[in-house]
Amino acid sequence: MTEKLSINKKEKVAVAFISGSAGELDWMMPILDFLQNKQFNIKIIFLTRHSLKSVEQNKMCNDFISQKNSSLEVVFCGGLIFEKIERISYLSFRLFLKLKLNNFLLIRSLYFIYDQLLKYLFMKKIPKDLLNFKNEKYLFFSEFPSLRRPRDLWIKETFKKSLFFYCPHSPHIYAEDLDKKYLESDSIDFRKKKFFINGASRRFFYSQ
Repeated sequence: MTEKLSINKKEKVAVAFISGSAGELDWMMPILDFLQNKQFNIKIIFLTRHSLKSVEQNKMCNDFISQKNSSLEVVFCGGLIFEKIERISYLSFRLFLKLKLNNFLLIRSLYFIYDQLLKYLFMKKIPKDLLNFKNEKYLFFSEFPSLRRPRDLWIKETFKKSLFFYCPHSPHIYAEDLDKKYLESDSIDFRKKKFFINGASRRFFYSQ
């Protein structure tokens, strides 16, 4: 693991959440490496024991997180209780949506309290130096499926000025020619807060 970074106000910071396997980090590494070269501080946050183990068993990914670089910090937030809470929050969130319980005022109010409690427990695991400057504009990276999880909303609610990028889970979704240089698309709206990206030419989506 790398040494703890001390984040100061106005520093450029990129945060990568890894929850599934080495495939997530494999996909993000070229982006994170590019940002490192642009003087960004990088935080890689592992949300599960499985994801950390998967990365440690992948030589290329493990070499990346083990590099001696003062601009890179690796944080492990997983653990049995934390992962159970995250799992329960996901299942209850999907059930709440599927049964359309939002239409019932009492249930909606009770769920809000329940959701805020889970949010509090989740955010307690996030590095304090990030939370201390939550009004700064950070870059957050995570996989597409995280959009289905409550934690995605919790992070957006906390870091309201940040930008969010969603990447494929697999490294196999790349452009056919990795060495080919593509022109920047004129259709990208940089006023947006969320961006959906993959490795194919002109496959760059965004939303508010």
